[in-house]
Amino acid sequence: TAGLDDENNGENKNSTERTKVTTAEDNDFVKAFEALVAESVAVNFYF
Repeated sequence: TAGLDDENNGENKNSTERTKVTTAEDNDFVKAFEALVAESVAVNFYF
């Protein structure tokens, strides 16, 4: 329906705009998350 399309477009637009705005806090979170994932992958790989 048109209503759902409008909602999805709005969500995609907002998501894109949020992605463009990267703060130091966001970068720290991403780095921490990537480190956590890398550690998890390493543990699963070696054991």
